[in-house]
Amino acid sequence: MRLYGSPNSPFSTRVALAAQAKGLDLVQAPLPEGGLRSAQFLALNPAGKIPVLETGGLTLPESTVILRYLEDRHPSPSLFPGDAEGRARMNA
Repeated sequence: MRLYGSPNSPFSTRVALAAQAKGLDLVQAPLPEGGLRSAQFLALNPAGKIPVLETGGLTLPESTVILRYLEDRHPSPSLFPGDAEGRARMNA
């Protein structure tokens, strides 16, 4: 899995921390030459935002989407609370 992001981005950091907590191998990929507005990056995420996760043939933008994917794909250890009330607090 490759994560396009920035160490200064709280959104990238939360994905990296979740992957680390789950024991996943996540490669921090450098942004393409020209950064977020380059044609190469916009092909990954037309919104021009980080983070973006590439895994296999799947490209996912947005940290919330990536975190849910990681939880669904790698459910153990779970980083989500087990009950509806706890998940509601987490989502808030």
